[in-house]
Parts: sequence; C-alpha cells; structure tokens
Amino acid sequence: MRPLLTDREMAFILARDVCRLSTISSNGWPHIVPVSYVYLRGKFYIPTARRAKKGRNLAKNGNATIVVDDDAWSKV
Repeated sequence: MRPLLTDREMAFILARDVCRLSTISSNGWPHIVPVSYVYLRGKFYIPTARRAKKGRNLAKNGNATIVVDDDAWSKV
C-alpha cells in the first residue's frame, strides 16, 4: 500500500521538476544525481538512458531513493 500524500506534500512535489536520485554503484557507494521528473498517478517518472550510470546501477540493483526539496541551500 502506498503512503498517501497530504495536499501540501502533493502541491510541493507538483511545483518542482528536479529531484535527487540516489542509486547504488557497483562498488557499493551511493551515486546521487539531480534529475528531472514527472509525478503522475502516485509514481515518479525519471528519464534516463540505459547507458547512463544511474540506469546501469538500477539494472543491477532496483533500489533507489528520491529526494524532492526546496533547493534553498543553493540560494544562500
């Protein structure tokens, strides 16, 4: 069962178009990159090429983490 998002959380996610995607590299270290996304019907869709490192990582290990934030640190 998917966790339900509050209206505030949904508005936050829909107001942004970049998230951080973390996958696991072949050496076991996290590989974190900013990526664009679309959120539709409870799922995040992230474009990538199979040859991209994040694509290769996901082919070997389907676990990933997504972080959507307000990017306030970059405006300091």
